[in-house]
Amino acid sequence: HAILVVSATEWCASCVVEFDYLASTGTDWREKGVEIYFTLFEDRAQQPPSAVTLLMFEAYMSDTYGEVPFRVLADPTASLPRSLNGRSVMLPVAWLLNANMEIVSFSESSTATLVEKWLVAITQ
Repeated sequence: HAILVVSATEWCASCVVEFDYLASTGTDWREKGVEIYFTLFEDRAQQPPSAVTLLMFEAYMSDTYGEVPFRVLADPTASLPRSLNGRSVMLPVAWLLNANMEIVSFSESSTATLVEKWLVAITQ
């Protein structure tokens, strides 16, 4: 088992690309024991995301891929990016945790290619 946590914003183009990759492959990863938590800390207006924004992301998954393989969560206080000592970060930020809840991989400006490499390695 593994957990992938992604911290992102709605206004970040790279974040949206990574979200789309995870939405398209999320069911496969879930079947391999990977839980995905996609968190948004800002919407397009750079405000904390509303419930409507979160539901729009989930509706996109349902409409495009036929299901919602993971939930989109709000991080209205930006606690995940702030955990990096309050410094500016390159988005999206991703953490991979193993079954013991230990962080085994971390990346700023993560990409679908990098995340896929992590997930393949941890599920083998």
